[in-house]
Amino acid sequence: MKKLFITFIKKKETLLLLFIVPFCSSFAVEYFLSIKPCILCVIERWSHMLFFILFLILNKRNLATTTNKTLITAMFCSLFIGLLITIYHIMIETGIMSSSCSSLTFNHQSMPSCDIPKYLFGIKLTILNLIYTSIEFIVFFLHYHLTIKKYTRKI
Repeated sequence: MKKLFITFIKKKETLLLLFIVPFCSSFAVEYFLSIKPCILCVIERWSHMLFFILFLILNKRNLATTTNKTLITAMFCSLFIGLLITIYHIMIETGIMSSSCSSLTFNHQSMPSCDIPKYLFGIKLTILNLIYTSIEFIVFFLHYHLTIKKYTRKI
């Protein structure tokens, strides 16, 4: 079982699939379930998008370069910033912090307030995003230590 898990984590396709799922699910929730995202939800998507773009750039290059160490660091930072934004969003929804994003417009459309939680199957979408982003962070960390790190040591 452990060997199967390690083999699964080492595959690039696993990471690619893991980072495509948030895009598909967020757009499905927005367009098919008609749950409009607030500005923080949109910003949370950007961290996934940045990671995805950096992942594609990294896989087009030779792994054993100094530039790729920078890309890997930027990928970790992207996920970490996404986690921080999600935690901030949860704190706004629970009333721990206040927000001034209730009257923002984006592309000439009024955005929903950040302090009103949105639910999917009875679970807050921000909690689902926190869980998913945490899983992404852990899987990428394991992928880095199991595959990428052995190539970058040669430098």
